[in-house]
Amino acid sequence: MKIAFCEAMFPELRGASIYKTGKGEGTNGVIAAQRALKHALKQVKGKRVSVIKCTISINDKAGTLAAEVGEDNGASL
Repeated sequence: MKIAFCEAMFPELRGASIYKTGKGEGTNGVIAAQRALKHALKQVKGKRVSVIKCTISINDKAGTLAAEVGEDNGASL
């Protein structure tokens, strides 16, 4: 499971609405990045945008490794 963060800049917009962030999760990096960019674009819905500068960071989702490893309860004493 991957998680992606998208930090986007829309230079054509005004003021504080120029910077938007998005977050997405998926089974691989491509799907997670797609969902993160889609989340950022939803925030500028209705605006005319032709230029986007963005940085996408992809990481493993925390907690998936711990669920796979499991714990021994000490039942075999």
